[in-house]
Amino acid sequence: MFKLISIILVLLVCSYCVQPGKKSAHIDNTIRSVVVSEVIPFPDKNGKFTIYDTLTIPIYYYQGLTAYKLIYRLDSLDSLGNLIGSQNRYHFFVYKKDDIFGYIYNSFDSKVATKVSADSMLKHGIWCEANNLYSGFSQNIIQLVSTYSNKDSGTLHEFYVYRRKNDSTISGNFSLSFSDKIKGIEYSLSKELDSLKGMKLYNVKMEGHIQSQKKGKIVYDTLRTVDDLKEIVIKDSIEILQYFTRYKKDCLRKEFSQ
Repeated sequence: MFKLISIILVLLVCSYCVQPGKKSAHIDNTIRSVVVSEVIPFPDKNGKFTIYDTLTIPIYYYQGLTAYKLIYRLDSLDSLGNLIGSQNRYHFFVYKKDDIFGYIYNSFDSKVATKVSADSMLKHGIWCEANNLYSGFSQNIIQLVSTYSNKDSGTLHEFYVYRRKNDSTISGNFSLSFSDKIKGIEYSLSKELDSLKGMKLYNVKMEGHIQSQKKGKIVYDTLRTVDDLKEIVIKDSIEILQYFTRYKKDCLRKEFSQ
């Protein structure tokens, strides 16, 4: 008799869930990700900017949360200071927009969770958030040389030349590429430019020419940088999800402890 009543209750609940007009709350379990990269020059032993390095940071979005994958290299030295080995390690900074605090999780120690100021991390701990590409428009005299839009790909490309307002020895050019296909992603290479164009800025190439005197001769140095934003397909979604899950548990634990 008890078993029969249980079956009837299950059927009633199931029929209620599929009634027309009854919509259950939908939770979006999709994780989206972009990779932000920057190619920057470094001077060689002669002072020439011939060495280039690339900084890269993946950013993940899930149910209103954001996670930054911060990669660093750990070197091992012998007693004489010689390098005997190195490995890349990483940790995740996870936070919710407008929250005061977030958490840092180390990939190599599952028990470590460090509570940190979100504002401090975004301003000082994450290089791509500290970039201010729009400042180039206020610090320089710029001129639009050409523009090209492709309706099929939903892209806009602009090419500019510039010279520094207060320093005639610095000039150069840069290109901006926008897309209307990248939607729902919080990160921006320049929120000001995104707003002006109504599209997402995804690539910036800059070439600067610096004029100086060395040993009575005028010499020119060229500096090139590339900033890029690209949405990617996530291959390690299970691993990424565990950090979002840990963040939710830590926040819940904090609420109960108050």
